[in-house]
Amino acid sequence: VRSYQLTSRHALMVKQGLAIDDTDSRLCVAGQDKRIRAWSLHTGELYGALLNGQSLTEPCKSLSIMNTHANKKIVWALQERSVHAIWLGV
Repeated sequence: VRSYQLTSRHALMVKQGLAIDDTDSRLCVAGQDKRIRAWSLHTGELYGALLNGQSLTEPCKSLSIMNTHANKKIVWALQERSVHAIWLGV
């Protein structure tokens, strides 16, 4: 996902992570504030920030939501130098 912020003198391109689960019911987005938030795609309700609202150490480049063998969901967050596995408890 690319978003552009244009001013009269500068243009800024920021790549952030975005993922939708396999049931098309949850959307996870990585923000410029280094937090990952989850929403319901059916109601638009914000479930809240993952990691108990803690921010990551650097911006998230990519997100992926996967099912475990126990049918639970994990959000994988890829950063420049690390990968985080976050249980999606919503």
